[in-house]
Amino acid sequence: MEEVKKLLCQQKEASRVNDKIPPYLPLVHVRDTLFFDNATRKKKFNAKERLAIWGRVVKMLGEDRRIKTVPHMVEGEQQATWEWVSKIMVNQ
Repeated sequence: MEEVKKLLCQQKEASRVNDKIPPYLPLVHVRDTLFFDNATRKKKFNAKERLAIWGRVVKMLGEDRRIKTVPHMVEGEQQATWEWVSKIMVNQ
């Protein structure tokens, strides 16, 4: 969860610096970055375990009021996205 929060804060900050960068990230991008493109996690957890962990992460972050879940058009496709909405940023 902390890694997701850090990614969202970095995205929010990048969007402040560059108005062409959106302040949100698609959930599938976050999932793939942290669980499917990460060689260490691929070795440590099988696909079923990674999906179970991801499910818990989604549930817990869905209850965090500092994170807004909103559908956005991403590359022509409607996707769920997360955006950090708190003024307080997670330590980077």
